[in-house]
Parts: sequence; C-alpha cells; structure tokens
Amino acid sequence: ALGTARRSLTMMERRGFVVRTGDPSDGRRALVQLTPSAREQLEECFEVILSSAALLVEEVATGIPRRLAG
Repeated sequence: ALGTARRSLTMMERRGFVVRTGDPSDGRRALVQLTPSAREQLEECFEVILSSAALLVEEVATGIPRRLAG
C-alpha cells in the first residue's frame, strides 16, 4: 500500500497537482500540499457534482426527470 501511495503521489506531483516537502521535524515523512491550480480544479469539480446532485434531488422530489448538464 505504501508503494502505491508513493506512485500515486509521484504521478500527481509530475502533473502539477501536489508539491512534496520534507517534514522538518521528522526526516522520514513528507508533507504534501495541493497546488493552487489543483485546488481550483477541485473546486470546479465540486460545483459540477453539487449541481448534478441538486438536479437529482429535484427529480426525486418532483417526479419530473431532467437532463443533467454536461
């Protein structure tokens, strides 16, 4: 599992989604942060997800199917 996590983080780092820095208090650990670009992209994704969920709730509540945007 640790190897998989490292590979995933390396891939995200290469794509510019995260930055890794050494933990100054524990040399065995790395601190991982989202880049501003990744944070912005995630916020956009959450907006789409929340909009889609709202449409689904409306469909269930009204019984009127609507087409999801997107």
